[in-house]
Amino acid sequence: MSFKTEAFVLKNIPFREADRLYTFFTSQEGIMQAVLKSAAKSSSKQAGHLPSFAKVKIMIGRGKMDHLAGAISLVIKPPPRDLAYHWAGLD
Repeated sequence: MSFKTEAFVLKNIPFREADRLYTFFTSQEGIMQAVLKSAAKSSSKQAGHLPSFAKVKIMIGRGKMDHLAGAISLVIKPPPRDLAYHWAGLD
């Protein structure tokens, strides 16, 4: 069984040899983890769509360990420059 949902990527950590374990926050499931197979390989097509803190549309396959079956980036925006200056106390 699989399902599609929108999520925010919270973090990713290396898992086994070439895989990565991603942590997502979704409105339906809350915080969840899923494995992306071969994400650490240079030929991985999906890993580039999953930077930290990005809003993504993902397809999750259920099983013993949930796995990513597809991913699309929806929004990738760095914080505004003036906000970074404000936090650093440079304004």
